[in-house]
Amino acid sequence: MANKQRNYTVRYDRIFGALALFLCFVLIISLMTSCLKRITKPKDSETSETDASSITAVQNTEEPARNYASASRETEKIHSGILILVNQACPCQFDKKSVENGTSSDISFVTIKSILDTKSSSVKPYTASDWEVGLDRVAALAMDDWFEDFYQETGHNDLRMIGGYKPEAADLDFETGRTLTVGVFPETSSSYAYKPEGDYAWLAEHAADYGFILRYPEGKENYFDTTITERRTATFRYVGLPILPIR
Repeated sequence: MANKQRNYTVRYDRIFGALALFLCFVLIISLMTSCLKRITKPKDSETSETDASSITAVQNTEEPARNYASASRETEKIHSGILILVNQACPCQFDKKSVENGTSSDISFVTIKSILDTKSSSVKPYTASDWEVGLDRVAALAMDDWFEDFYQETGHNDLRMIGGYKPEAADLDFETGRTLTVGVFPETSSSYAYKPEGDYAWLAEHAADYGFILRYPEGKENYFDTTITERRTATFRYVGLPILPIR
């Protein structure tokens, strides 16, 4: 009996020893995990604070939301108006005969010379290439204000409108009556297509103030004919002034 009791005692001791070793192992793992958390926690906190401040800075630089007015338009009328889209796939559908006889509801054509003739000053702020070049009346009057102010700001009166409405234009945009090409015709040197350089940069910089945009800007070559070269900086399209947001 004594021998059997001794055998059981030895087996229990082994079990207790194994349990003790396992508990020590668990304790060591727990201490190591706790230390790692303490080491990495300040960095995580710092990163979180930095991210939060960055997000706040981005949010503060965003423009406040504005409530713009919207308007619906019937599908059959998308071929009329100031913002008409014109290209090979979507040609201009203005009736040319009605434009010629003055009954068109799309273009009220006027010549630039007729506008210049209303000016009393002997020195004109700009000129036109010929008697027939012109635009839709709204675009022509906006152009007149634009060129007049350019003259007042810079003293240069050598701008000349050399391209306007054409009923059978190779460049379909000119069939809208809202696209024009500008040339510079100085008295003491040869003429050239308009470029936004020096004093003449004012014209391009303030085009939007009068409802005009540069028709063929750089970086948009995929959207227009690549044969357009010197006219790229000299062709503008009247799109009207933007609708003000509702306050």
